[in-house]
Amino acid sequence: IARALTSHREGQAWVMRRRSQSEMDQLVEAAGFRKITQRVDEWGIFTVSLAQRIQ
Repeated sequence: IARALTSHREGQAWVMRRRSQSEMDQLVEAAGFRKITQRVDEWGIFTVSLAQRIQ
């Protein structure tokens, strides 16, 4: 996907970058959510997290 799609920034190529799990957890918390659970693929490359908005 990286560099195949254009971004909202004047049509420049969209560049993906990896984020550590710690960084993702901080972003989730800063957005007002609490991570409930997380799934990791068998190779440890991709993760999917479920979060709930803190009220």
